[in-house]
Amino acid sequence: MMDDSETLESSLESSQWRVDRFVRQFGPEYRFLVQVAAVPIVLTPELVGYLRGQFLPRLSWVAEADLLLSELCRSVGYERYVMDSGVQAVALQELESENPERVEEIARLLVGYMRHLARVNPYLTDRQRKHQQWAAMLCVSELREEAIGQIVLEFETYAGAIAQPGSFGAGRSEIAFLNQVLQEQLPRLLENSEYLKLATQVSQALGRINAPIEVIEIVVESSTTISIEVLEPTIVPGFPPLQYFEFETGTIEEHEPDQTSVPEVETPVLEWRNQQFEFETATIEVVESTEDLDEELKEQEERWANIDEQELILAQKYGWGRIRSRTQTEVVINESKGKAVGYVDRMSPTVKFNMIAIPSGKFLMGAPEEELNSDSDERPQHWVTVPEFWMGQSPVTQTQWRAVAELPQVKMELKENPSRFQGVNLPVEQVSWDETIEFCDRLSIATGRTYCLPSEAQWEYACRAGTTTPFYFGETIDAELANYDAKDKRHGRYGRGRWGEYQEKTMPVGNFPANGYGLYDMHGNVWEWCADDWHGNYEGVPTDSSVWKNASNDSGSGPGSNPRKVVRGGSWFNDPRRCRSASRNDHAVGSRFGNCGFRVVVVVPSVFPGYKN
Repeated sequence: MMDDSETLESSLESSQWRVDRFVRQFGPEYRFLVQVAAVPIVLTPELVGYLRGQFLPRLSWVAEADLLLSELCRSVGYERYVMDSGVQAVALQELESENPERVEEIARLLVGYMRHLARVNPYLTDRQRKHQQWAAMLCVSELREEAIGQIVLEFETYAGAIAQPGSFGAGRSEIAFLNQVLQEQLPRLLENSEYLKLATQVSQALGRINAPIEVIEIVVESSTTISIEVLEPTIVPGFPPLQYFEFETGTIEEHEPDQTSVPEVETPVLEWRNQQFEFETATIEVVESTEDLDEELKEQEERWANIDEQELILAQKYGWGRIRSRTQTEVVINESKGKAVGYVDRMSPTVKFNMIAIPSGKFLMGAPEEELNSDSDERPQHWVTVPEFWMGQSPVTQTQWRAVAELPQVKMELKENPSRFQGVNLPVEQVSWDETIEFCDRLSIATGRTYCLPSEAQWEYACRAGTTTPFYFGETIDAELANYDAKDKRHGRYGRGRWGEYQEKTMPVGNFPANGYGLYDMHGNVWEWCADDWHGNYEGVPTDSSVWKNASNDSGSGPGSNPRKVVRGGSWFNDPRRCRSASRNDHAVGSRFGNCGFRVVVVVPSVFPGYKN
């Protein structure tokens, strides 16, 4: 007869064989999918899709169904699945042996994700969410003791309920649930002796009370040790054996609405701060080539040998026959790949804000006088020191706008669909400066981080990404790299660049290569609102990248404020001169144009208090 250790070993071998067969059937990438999905306790299609998108983005969405409908998992309710415990133990062992840090990384993500999951998945009960939360916390070393403490507290609470005279065992189902949590966590926490002791004692005690009982006594001896003593049940005369039924209850309370407070909004998920974003970037070179025309001119010289003297004088005067070569220019686009660091605020499964970390530094703001098509309002050039901040990877899209517009109002209403050009991934436009401030306020309340418009200095610093040329591409721009009016016969080309196609509308964000920081559409597509008041030049400008306001303007808008604000970047409607890194323009705060949108920034302390790079 096999002992328990032999039985466990045989079970793990069988589970390993099942995992290997699953991987052989679908491909090697599926092994990592199984490992990632082994960290949560309860699986939903949405959660598996979320994990796949974060760790295996190249794997098709079909993989989610392949896993959940396989023999490795079983259904436990509507759109809820659990992985076989043996398979889960094998997958976690594999993951921990290959990359121990990844288990905690996934668990940390789940700890924050549970609040989001509670909001978007109504089929997950409070008990299941609590279960999932503990499962994640028990995988994170510094959160493990806190999770154990919460479990012990739950035992104390329901033990007290059971011990009350006449309770008829109320709370027993919760005790059974807590035991289930401990048993399912056992494979991943065998190295924790205190936790193992707790799980073993609870399991043994509960094994002794399968028959209906009225009272059990639970004594908490230490923070991780529980002893359970079963007392003799009281039989109620005339009644059959007691049974226990689970149910949900609730109460309704009426409160007078507080007209002064802003409704509390659930905080979206903040993914890890060192999230990496891969992107493609590009530079432009204008290459000159010389074409030899001697062969082409031989026939002409033979003809000129027979012309009369007067014609020869004219030919020499106007250079006929003297051209031996012709210079041509060619635009060469050099593409390369880059990586950026940032974080993600996810409002829903389909709406997220990718925020890119912009490093601190110092740069020369404005344009020199010799820069082609530069204006006096871009001078004098001046050095600006810029602390680190985070900037939206792209202009705010119509999908992002709609999600935030649905949040509770702070000061003013927001239209859910204000744009002239319709498309979920198109930049939002036809929004006023005041409306962008309302957007930032709502997003700040929802996330707990301070979102705002960039200062003009922050915008130019982020746009240049360390370059000093008119565009972050180089000395010129091209219609293959940005959305602007490249067809205008007078101004459609810049310097030695070339003419190109004119789209006559906005384009999806991220359609063109990013700059060196990983930011999309800094040149063209839509003008972008900045926080600064408009000034006709840089005389007296701050040199610390702060917002530049008029002396009488402390609030940004309203009585006594500057009615015009800075916009940057040019748009689909403008020629390349207006799309330069240093180019500036201004709009009235209440104006709405089909070529004007915005992007958001966050200062570092409001993202991660005490953050250090």
